Amino acid sequence: MLATQNPIELEGTYPLPEAQLDRFMFNVVINYLSEDDEVSVVTKTTGDDGPPPQRILNGRDILQFQELVRQVVVAEKSRVMPCN
Repeated sequence: MLATQNPIELEGTYPLPEAQLDRFMFNVVINYLSEDDEVSVVTKTTGDDGPPPQRILNGRDILQFQELVRQVVVAEKSRVMPCN
């Protein structure tokens, strides 16, 4: 789950209510970039000037990972008693 601060009437943002803060494992604060840094990010992440992708896995690697995943133990769903 990902949450951002709640907009109230679309005018700015405000902190989450105390009752909702315990629902999240991380609090990541992202500050604004300087104008030069923002321009640098935009120019580096648009266009096709980057290097070509390199292969890091082959078919055998993928099959091994698939087999490894099948070995992971998953607990059965716990039974919940209905509330009356």
